[in-house]
Amino acid sequence: MLPLHLVGDGRTARFQDRARGYVSLHGAETVADVDAATPAPVDSRRFRSNIVVSGIAPWAELDWSGHVRIGGVRFDVQRPIGRCAAITANPDDGRRDARLLRILTTEFGQSEATLGVLLLPADGGGVVRVGDEVVVEAG
Repeated sequence: MLPLHLVGDGRTARFQDRARGYVSLHGAETVADVDAATPAPVDSRRFRSNIVVSGIAPWAELDWSGHVRIGGVRFDVQRPIGRCAAITANPDDGRRDARLLRILTTEFGQSEATLGVLLLPADGGGVVRVGDEVVVEAG
């Protein structure tokens, strides 16, 4: 895997889904929890997050607030990621094979289908590498 390089100032649009250039993150254990509740195979690729962390409890990332440091980069935690129908498509063949929006709301009691959080670089960015430590800093 190549390292993730954040380009830009975090405020000016750079052809991403959201105007401010958020970094998306979810926990591997959260996806494993969803996979266990779903008849179709579910892996992290469905959610297209920039960063996937392991070693945290399922859904723990939704409780983060304040700041999170990944390696040498400090991020402001913005909000949970509301999900769209794209997560229902199998990443290998594009077939819609999992009713994940409904599963997130019914099986996990969410009022809106969410998985993962949006982050913004807090101090001008930096380099994030595979294996970097993730530290949640209180608000």
